[in-house]
Amino acid sequence: MTLFPAIGNDEPVVRSYLQHFFLTEMTRKPYEPYLSDVYLKHIFAETKIVHSLGDPEQWSTMLPPEKFQALKQRVDLDFAFSNKQSFTANEPVRLDLFVKNVPTLIVKVFQINTFNYYQQNNHEVDTDINLDGLVANQENTERYE
Repeated sequence: MTLFPAIGNDEPVVRSYLQHFFLTEMTRKPYEPYLSDVYLKHIFAETKIVHSLGDPEQWSTMLPPEKFQALKQRVDLDFAFSNKQSFTANEPVRLDLFVKNVPTLIVKVFQINTFNYYQQNNHEVDTDINLDGLVANQENTERYE
């Protein structure tokens, strides 16, 4: 026993690794013994389409029409799995983010007094923190062509 918690759903990690390899792979055959052919075909086509690799019409035939349409219109904001999870007090925070169909991204940075937050809520700051009514310390607008 490792005493670590159960892994849970590892599909997002598997998907991310497959997308990484499918950027340069010309076939999905090496992965077919391990995963469903339909699952591989859809991720292979999605990777090629999203990264504009090759002929989009060739890849779109690998997807059902409704899935291809949803892919074209989908908005993606994905944090990289390689991002650090913890930072020291004086360390600048840097996060890699993958975006798709996002013409304008507004990034707001809030300064949270973690000691006071912990005293009031009896738990560490997590992603469920309510930011309503708070004013961002810094705000950046990124525009993508």
